[in-house]
Amino acid sequence: MISKKEKIALLHMLAIKESLTSTEFNNVLREVQNLSLDLFFSMKSNEVKNNSSLATKTNSVSSSKPKTLDFILKSLRVQDAEKYELLQQLRLNLRSGAVLKNFSDIKDLLAKLDQASLITSSKASTINNLLMFLSKKKSNEIRDIIKNHIRPNVTHDDKGFNELANYIIDPTKK
Repeated sequence: MISKKEKIALLHMLAIKESLTSTEFNNVLREVQNLSLDLFFSMKSNEVKNNSSLATKTNSVSSSKPKTLDFILKSLRVQDAEKYELLQQLRLNLRSGAVLKNFSDIKDLLAKLDQASLITSSKASTINNLLMFLSKKKSNEIRDIIKNHIRPNVTHDDKGFNELANYIIDPTKK
């Protein structure tokens, strides 16, 4: 029979496995093997903290691989739910074409944000770069960028409706 702490550790491990795809989980397992399993499992937690060579090795492993947008969003879901929701909603709107429908619109936005270096040859990759850039911002900064630079696409049918709505709101404006 395992102890309560061991059960909690097992549940954590199962939760991690559940949150990752099978490929991602296999990559994690491979990285754990690279940390030298004997050293990793034989040390107590305070010994791991004090072992500078292990810390250096783990830092070099994590810094050598770029983080993907999916990885960033998964970590934000836990760490900053508000930012996660903003980015996830923006991601869905960008991919569906509800906002910034054309590739040129996305390029223009990145140019306005002085991030033209994030523009690639594909729209999907550029959207990922934009979202990764925004993930480094604070939630209120992301909201400001969305409010000031990203507008829903207006079709010809919507234009008349918007004019009528604006007239109802303020009849003195033309």
